[in-house]
Amino acid sequence: MSFDVRSEEFHVIKLPCNNSGPGGILASYEGRLVCVTGNAADDGTILWTLMDAEKHEWSRRYFPIPIPYYDRSVETVFNFIGITDAGEFVYVPNRFRKLYYVLYYDPKRNKFHRVEFKGIADDESRLKHGLVNSRLYNIPAVMNHIESLRSF
Repeated sequence: MSFDVRSEEFHVIKLPCNNSGPGGILASYEGRLVCVTGNAADDGTILWTLMDAEKHEWSRRYFPIPIPYYDRSVETVFNFIGITDAGEFVYVPNRFRKLYYVLYYDPKRNKFHRVEFKGIADDESRLKHGLVNSRLYNIPAVMNHIESLRSF
C-alpha cells in the first residue's frame, strides 16, 4: 500500500515478486522499497526495486551470492531475512544447531562476514541447563529491533 499525502488516498502497489519464487520480503534498500526473493537453484538473491509507484515500474537486479544457501560444514540451509541500514543482506540458519551464526553479505564489495553466537546451544550450555537430549527449535531473528519498555 502507498498513501498519497496530497489526495489523502491509499493505493495498492503491485509487487513483482509474487511470480518470481516463494515468498518475497519487502525491505528498504538505498532509500527505496525493494522486494527480495531468494533463488536457491542459482545460489543468488533477486532484488526488485520500486522505481515508480504510480506506474508500478520495478527494476530487477540479480546478486550471485558467493556461497551456497547450504553450508556443508554445519549441514545448514540459510534463509534471507532482511537488509541492514548499511545495505548488507542478512541470512540466518533455518534450523537451530550447535553452531549458530548470522551471515552478512555486502553486495557492493561482494564480501561476506559471519557473526557467531556462542553459549546458546553448545554442549556445555545444554548440559548446564539440562537440555542434552532436548530438540532445538529455531530462534526468531528480528532486524533492527530496539528494545524499550514500550516494546512489551
